[in-house]
Amino acid sequence: MQPLITVICPFTRSWAVDRWVENLESTNLDKERTNLCFIIDCDEPRILRSLKQLQGYRSFHYIMNRDNQPNEVRIAVRRERIATVMNQFKELIEKTDGEIIIGLEDDTVFEGTDFSRLYKMVELDEEVGFVEGVQCGRWGVKMVGVWKLDSVKEPRRIETLLPSEGYEEIDGGGYFGFATKRELFLEHDHKWSGEVYGPDVAYGVALRQKGYRCFVDWETVFDHNDHNVLIRADENVTKIVYNLSEDGSWQRTDYENTLSN
Repeated sequence: MQPLITVICPFTRSWAVDRWVENLESTNLDKERTNLCFIIDCDEPRILRSLKQLQGYRSFHYIMNRDNQPNEVRIAVRRERIATVMNQFKELIEKTDGEIIIGLEDDTVFEGTDFSRLYKMVELDEEVGFVEGVQCGRWGVKMVGVWKLDSVKEPRRIETLLPSEGYEEIDGGGYFGFATKRELFLEHDHKWSGEVYGPDVAYGVALRQKGYRCFVDWETVFDHNDHNVLIRADENVTKIVYNLSEDGSWQRTDYENTLSN
């Protein structure tokens, strides 16, 4: 039997919502054991109308923020806003009985996804705090949002990984498609403190610092929806490496098309 689950997703893109609704209906989630929580982080009534087509779920909760979404080009503003919204989700999650949180983003394409590949490890292993799928970013370079640090306490090298097979242990991932324990999400202060990575990766790193294990499932692949042009992780990806220099600044190196070389 599926555990009680709460699905969370923030929305700012009205052009993405209909496909997202179709995707959710195509998954193997048990509606009677799945709560839905949405934050509409813009003044777009159309998004709410589309989401209300989702019927038969255990519960449906939402918040609509009337202020405009941040300029997506300004990465610092965007990351701070993401953290704010993740903390805002706690109010909605506490209204549900979900034991497991499944987090998605509005531009994640997940048609037919078997989410048990993500939530089973979180449900059955008390040491596992976070399991994510795979997605390529659409900002700047094509890289997968899967991160490893040489140390979760005092890192000097931070890198993204290249696609592989099965489950692999990691230190941080993305909010685009993940499962985590309810209590861990609620306890965490989602924030961005100027790291080279965002508040999503920071969540995984914080769990690792507490002794929890984080994983990526390379078999659960999410497309990234860029105005209905789909970006998928393949052999043409870039590996990003940050090294801490002696002056305390992070130096970035990109290794392109590593898998095909």
